Amino acid sequence: MLDTQSANRAVTLDQQTVLDLPVNARNPFALVHANAGVIAVRTGISQATQDQNHNRFSMNGGRGQAGLTLIDGVPAAAVDWGGLIASPSVDSVQEVNIARNQFDAQFGKSDGGVVNMITRGGQNDFHGSFFEFLRNNVLDANSWQNNRAGLPRVGFQRNQFGAAIGGPISRSKRLFFFGTYEGLRQGSPGTNTSSLPTAQQRAGDFSNTRNGDGSLAVIYNPFSARPNPNGSGVVRDPFPDNRIPANLINPIARNVLALYPEPNAPGDPFTFTRNFNKSGKTITTNDRVDARIDWAKSENWTMFGRFTKAWQENVAPEFFGNGADTNFSDVNPRHHVVIGTTCTPSPSWVVNAVLGSGRWRENQNSPSKGLNATALGFSPSLVSQFQTETYPEFQMQNYATLNNRGYSNPVRRNA
Repeated sequence: MLDTQSANRAVTLDQQTVLDLPVNARNPFALVHANAGVIAVRTGISQATQDQNHNRFSMNGGRGQAGLTLIDGVPAAAVDWGGLIASPSVDSVQEVNIARNQFDAQFGKSDGGVVNMITRGGQNDFHGSFFEFLRNNVLDANSWQNNRAGLPRVGFQRNQFGAAIGGPISRSKRLFFFGTYEGLRQGSPGTNTSSLPTAQQRAGDFSNTRNGDGSLAVIYNPFSARPNPNGSGVVRDPFPDNRIPANLINPIARNVLALYPEPNAPGDPFTFTRNFNKSGKTITTNDRVDARIDWAKSENWTMFGRFTKAWQENVAPEFFGNGADTNFSDVNPRHHVVIGTTCTPSPSWVVNAVLGSGRWRENQNSPSKGLNATALGFSPSLVSQFQTETYPEFQMQNYATLNNRGYSNPVRRNA
């Protein structure tokens, strides 16, 4: 219908449209991308099962995540980097209004558009539904990387299921409820192809370590460094036979090398790079609950309260073990609460007030969390200065990085 009351240029997706349109991972904010002028510059249309990346879009040339995102009239983005705190289930959405520009003065804190999502309420009669979506590896092909490494296909499984129900709590008092539950169980395959030190190299013997053209990769003695007698710079002497003497190998370096697993593949010719291949799965568990109560106290006064709570855990695969992997597991508990009331004292006067709050804890755990670096030979005085109990990260030229030293547990809010 043509909007003759404002200068808004907006599109409204009704309940049936939201339910009918295909949405990967069933996050309703993905539907914003179905409109002209919407683009996700940094991430593309998010395929993540977490909520925080699904509002990373820009509208009509605005900056990414700079648009206003509302759920039931309350901002739903964190105040730090703007990630979405918690999204309702697709089955809980009544409509989505997307105003691309020229929106009313009631909307602020936006440089390129407003997305206002309204959740469903109950009715006079009981209505319910349930669903299940299943995808597995029966029709999936093996990945190119696995085929190249001679690894078998690792199955992808996604099982998404849930139910919705709504109806009256008391018809005489015009009190209604609506609630949904949605669960996700997913196994996402991944393959690690890395370059690891060979048995000879672990012992300091680089006599068979070659460059891609077959020439010897010369190892120089750092303790022989001296000014170049024939010009500027520094010159060094190569180790005899390209072997590092055992007494020059640092004990900490030996312990760090032991974190690497043994190579399980011959690797590339001459260089022996890409000599480790292993497949695994990231296991995702996600549960989401939406609950809403509506009270029509009179023809002129209505109230509602809505609560969304979600939990997600991703358990990353271990390819190296020993706490040496660079991937990490994470836990994302979150909730969003809204209370609102609408009063119409006269046909020309409407008072609408909403109050809301949200909280999201983003916990990312390094694989070496809880492992004390003194076990590698570092001094207790140094380890005591680490912000958390993890191994350091080790980056070695031409070889795989060891450990993701990151650990975070920030709380993000809005109110």
